[in-house]
Amino acid sequence: MSLATGRGDLATPRAIAQLEQRTREILEYVYLEDLPQRDVAAMMGLSVVTVSRQVKKGITTLRAAMMAQAS
Repeated sequence: MSLATGRGDLATPRAIAQLEQRTREILEYVYLEDLPQRDVAAMMGLSVVTVSRQVKKGITTLRAAMMAQAS
């Protein structure tokens, strides 16, 4: 499953399009595949801190985009 092609209840395609590819991939692993951040970090060759920051950045970006679309 993919955020870009997946479920409308997660976010709209326009909001998802604002995410960088790496951020979108991390969110897919963490939220759709339900993988722990440490596993995602190991798979992608990143630190856990980087994955955590990318999750926060992605959620913040999605929230802002969706709020803008709602108004």
